Amino acid sequence: MIKKHLNKIMALGIIAASIIAINPIGVNAEWKSDSIGWWNTEGSSYSTGWKLIDGNWYYFYSNGYMAHDTAIEGYYLGSGGAWTNSIITKEQAVQTVLNDHKYIDKPNDNDISLVKIYNKTYYRIYTHITYPLTDFNGGTKYRTESDTTAYVDIYTGKLYYGMES
Repeated sequence: MIKKHLNKIMALGIIAASIIAINPIGVNAEWKSDSIGWWNTEGSSYSTGWKLIDGNWYYFYSNGYMAHDTAIEGYYLGSGGAWTNSIITKEQAVQTVLNDHKYIDKPNDNDISLVKIYNKTYYRIYTHITYPLTDFNGGTKYRTESDTTAYVDIYTGKLYYGMES
């Protein structure tokens, strides 16, 4: 009788060990950050390469830090690190420049081109800023202050001046 119970206990032990061995233990993933940037943990390690997290694709460098505001392998990663395919139009880029200066001449199509700088793509917009001047009779005239080259990031819409192509 003792031998029968011992065989049952051993059989249950073997079954339990088999179930534990077959079913992997869950891995806890967690976002963390420091003064350098963000990374994602995978158990006791960190993510590297492309990872699908909560329905979004992220890229992690070999040191574990998340890439952001850049293009990796032709895919643009926004400020939050997630892959995005949103691109602003030429008209939106021009409006960004117009909104930056209250008095500016609207550029024509010949003054706008796409350029790639530092692994990102921008609209390059040649224009000049004009400022209002009041003459002695109370009338307003406009004076060209400077020729300007503006750059608008096609993914974020952020405006830059003075970049070199």
